[in-house]
Amino acid sequence: MNCKRIFNAIVTAAVLSVVVNIASFAQDVSTVDKPQTEKVYHIGTGVTPPKMLMNVDPAFTEEALRNRISGIVLVSLIVGEDGRTRDIRVERGLGYGLDQAAVEAVQKWTFEPGRLNGAAVPVTLRAEIRFAATITPRLIQRVDPEFARPTHGLRVKGKLDLSLTVDEKGLPTNIKIEHSQGRRYDEEAIAAVRQWRFEPGKRNGIAVPMPYDIEFLRF
Repeated sequence: MNCKRIFNAIVTAAVLSVVVNIASFAQDVSTVDKPQTEKVYHIGTGVTPPKMLMNVDPAFTEEALRNRISGIVLVSLIVGEDGRTRDIRVERGLGYGLDQAAVEAVQKWTFEPGRLNGAAVPVTLRAEIRFAATITPRLIQRVDPEFARPTHGLRVKGKLDLSLTVDEKGLPTNIKIEHSQGRRYDEEAIAAVRQWRFEPGKRNGIAVPMPYDIEFLRF
């Protein structure tokens, strides 16, 4: 059984400090016509870019986790005079619920608004939201229970599954039997796994607790 992969979302930067890619919108004080009299500006001469104040990361969906999906969701949006986002549209998506997750996260972003001649104005932007796999735990020391050693032939008599959490120090914690082979074998498996050691999983370069699954065959 493979260890579970956990994914996290990272927003990538271009011009703004918070990873909003605005290069494709840069023009000379041009505007986008909106209903009635409202004008929405592109970044260009005289129009300053909005500055990110709060960035909310999107949640990774269970469907995307199961299918090990990663990549970039590209959205367009408007930052209003109040610094809030609106009119968020997915221009290039990934599916598996990640497009909606990206939109819901961007809805919570807040900015210092863009300005023209000192006055706050609505500005249109593009944002790339990157969903990328984290580094999963790597096993560096393993001890197998006696029943999992094929010393008496290769006939498999059963299967025992465990789940655990690898903590920030690479130690197995929260060990649980998911598929039992009886109390004797369960206890033997847990005792063996407690001796396992890992290189911990990392997210954004920082060691974090991560789930890990184990399967033992009983011979």
